[in-house]
Amino acid sequence: AGAVRREPAVQYRPVPHASHHEVYEAALANWRTHERFRARRDAARAAHGPACEEHERRLALLEAEERDVARLEGFTLAGLVARLTGAGAADLARERGEVLEARLRVDEQRAKLAALEAERATCTEGMAALADAEAIYQRAVDRMLGWMSNTAPEAFARAEPLQAQLEAATATAQAIALALEAGAGAREHLEGAREAMASAEVLSMVDLLDDSGIAGVAKTGRLETARAHHGSAHTRLEQFRAACAGVLSVDLPDQDAFLRDGPGRWLQAFDWMDNTFAEFAVLSAVQRSVSGLDDTLAAIARAMEALGRLRDEVDASLHTMRADFEALLRTRTTKP
Repeated sequence: AGAVRREPAVQYRPVPHASHHEVYEAALANWRTHERFRARRDAARAAHGPACEEHERRLALLEAEERDVARLEGFTLAGLVARLTGAGAADLARERGEVLEARLRVDEQRAKLAALEAERATCTEGMAALADAEAIYQRAVDRMLGWMSNTAPEAFARAEPLQAQLEAATATAQAIALALEAGAGAREHLEGAREAMASAEVLSMVDLLDDSGIAGVAKTGRLETARAHHGSAHTRLEQFRAACAGVLSVDLPDQDAFLRDGPGRWLQAFDWMDNTFAEFAVLSAVQRSVSGLDDTLAAIARAMEALGRLRDEVDASLHTMRADFEALLRTRTTKP
């Protein structure tokens, strides 16, 4: 991982008798720096989740390789056979090499995670140092518009409605960002619920054939985990719906009845009584729940994709409008 890039902030210092244009240019530079920090922070945030997943995957591979070494080094049947056949030394050397490679990959990913966290912290610090940049920029814009209304009326007539369009587009961009954040949170918890329910489905099948009750206990634990994830996901889904209301029409399936308090708990209560019919009912409900979670996740994925396209369109429009607006604000006196 490379060193974290630090971007010096352009400090706004009101200069006595500074021209409107000088004040505006200083405020604009400060605000642009703030927005670059924001973009970098958001990029680091977006990359952090996948980087964590990759770290967990590499860590699991390392643990598997370490188990293979322990198996060959220990007093296991596989280790004993390997030593008796003379193949043990070569196998052990190969497995140790694979452990070393896996450990290096884990360390590499850990360094990437640390770099992302440092980048996010740096950008958050930079944004905090320029917390008033937007307000200062807006005051400079208002000052420029007031000056233009008297000295450059033609440019002012074009700049004033463009400012209103910019404000509307900026509000839309902010709403899209909030919707994407809420959707990502809902997806994360729904994926957790789906994983727990899929595990509960397997354990339900085992529970039908196993009289020891061990699988039933494990299944109940996974159902409770799924319910906890679902409760968090429900809140995030409502936030997602509310955030999307002003920018995009979304069609999300109804909440999973099995994971809500009610039918799911009654079925589990019968299941504890070791009733075969109830065990089948629980299995059927779990399977429907997994299917319902898949439908909801697919709907969120479609909505997030549509929001991403809309965000790109709004960003492109904002870029063009800002360039036109800034060019107008740099207009010098046109009034004779």
